[in-house]
Amino acid sequence: MRIAWFTDNANVASIVHSGSKVPELQDLALRIFHVCVSFGISLELKWIPRSVNSEADHLSRIIDFDDYTLNDDVFHMLDFRWGPHTIDRFACSYNAKLSRFNSRFFQPGTEAVDAFLQNWDFENNWILSPVSQIARVIAHLRVYKAEGTFVIPLWKSSYFLPLLCDNGRHWNTFVHDWVVLPKFKQLFVRGKAKNGLFGARELSFIGLWQEVFKDPDLQSLSARLQTTILSARAPATVSMYDRAFRRWKEFALSKHELSYLPANPMHVAVYLQYVLESTRSSSSVDTAFYSIKWAHESAGLVSPTDNPLVNRVWEAAKRILGAKRCHSKEPLSIEIIKDIISAADLSNTLQLRNICLYVLCYAGFFRSEEVTSIRRNHITFHDGYMTIKVEKSKTDQLRQGDEVIIAQSGGSACPVSILRDYLSRLNIDPQLDELIFRQLVKTKSFYKMVNKDKPISYTTFRDHLSKSLCSVVPDPSVYGTHSFRSGGATKAANSGVGE
Repeated sequence: MRIAWFTDNANVASIVHSGSKVPELQDLALRIFHVCVSFGISLELKWIPRSVNSEADHLSRIIDFDDYTLNDDVFHMLDFRWGPHTIDRFACSYNAKLSRFNSRFFQPGTEAVDAFLQNWDFENNWILSPVSQIARVIAHLRVYKAEGTFVIPLWKSSYFLPLLCDNGRHWNTFVHDWVVLPKFKQLFVRGKAKNGLFGARELSFIGLWQEVFKDPDLQSLSARLQTTILSARAPATVSMYDRAFRRWKEFALSKHELSYLPANPMHVAVYLQYVLESTRSSSSVDTAFYSIKWAHESAGLVSPTDNPLVNRVWEAAKRILGAKRCHSKEPLSIEIIKDIISAADLSNTLQLRNICLYVLCYAGFFRSEEVTSIRRNHITFHDGYMTIKVEKSKTDQLRQGDEVIIAQSGGSACPVSILRDYLSRLNIDPQLDELIFRQLVKTKSFYKMVNKDKPISYTTFRDHLSKSLCSVVPDPSVYGTHSFRSGGATKAANSGVGE
């Protein structure tokens, strides 16, 4: 039996075909090999560009952020009290509490996709739904006169609580029994989604994001607001701020007379003084300051960090403890770059590649990680200039992408001409979604790029630059890969080019 396996990841094709030095990946490759041998499968791996795999790639990026589940011991306690439950309405193959379950997407073992399309009557339903779907669950239970156990967060200001407790004091008549679950760290088990809310972290101010609305559409929008607000910062930043805010919360609660949210400016100023004295680190004071600011603004509150007193403590910490000095590299001038080009042998493909890197960084203001990530189908040549698409940049926080325009300048340092020569030398197809600056290997008569779609490393770039500078400047150590970007920007500014 022959099976064709299409993948847009060149590393996958290489690992399955030849194995890997990484033990985990090598183990997977061997398991695939043994399955093929056992069942007489002839496996043919075919790499395809991302541009022709957009539909499957889109589906693979759909993430279920609500794949958390309840602690097994707590489930068994509730199942003993109100069970036996017959079906888990909101689950997946790896977190289902019961053999029968409904899932959001198709899963191995699922009885049906989309619980809301099913009749819940004649079942004892186990329900742990996404917070945004709680109102729909209540409505569905009432429409089908169904029964079951429904786990919800006890958020007193939430949009859904009035649906269960009209007067704010007593449960509605359709709630037959209830119990407050024990509060402990492992109450919820985190799912596979990195940015999942439950099981990953218990944000102290999450309840303040909820608002009481009567309109079902507004209720749903309000429930999804928390995910949107968290997405305003990168996951690593959210995690860092959350940890720092927890430290502030613990400090405030341990002193009894301090309020952590909303926080009193004087209380925050005292805490920053404590951080200053206990850590002797201005970066720790920075983190504490910005985490409190982030938490208040995320909750729609006025931040105490806007208070002049708090600002004075924050600024004083930098002066008292001193900010870390930045030993920045000198900018490279076009004259030095021309000297490097003059000293290079452009018939040598490796040296031509290095020169191409240098002039692109200078003319396009590229960082090293940006220039080494350029793909062939992101380059378009025009009459008198070229455009290069930049998919991801350090300054592009919204990940919208950008397009850099570089003019044809003529002369020995013309980036357009040098890039054309380099691409022509390696005969790279303009339609391919491949990195153009990959490792070069030398054969008997010429250089060729490795098939692995992996850019050259920062270390390789830096070491080649150091060698190129040795013959043209007295001290190569004062320059770095960022010197091209700063040099190009300096030249542009001196020539009157605006931002």
